[in-house]
Amino acid sequence: MKNSSLQTVKLDIIQQITSSNDTSLINQIWNLLNSNKNVVSESQDIPYWHKSELDKRSQEFYANPTQVLNFNNAMDELEKEL
Repeated sequence: MKNSSLQTVKLDIIQQITSSNDTSLINQIWNLLNSNKNVVSESQDIPYWHKSELDKRSQEFYANPTQVLNFNNAMDELEKEL
């Protein structure tokens, strides 16, 4: 799909589905297409206050990218406190 346009790929998929008599494949495609109806977008899942906190922390990091903790060292410190 790297070099093909999205429209070309979609048409190819439609052609393959149309010419297929594989009931299992058709059922799997049907289930896949219908499973997306129950998915909640990530932006709806994250509370506003959480997004604000993430934005604030990102701004702090980009303002001072050298003032960060090494993950392993931070975890070691947390484990010592517990």
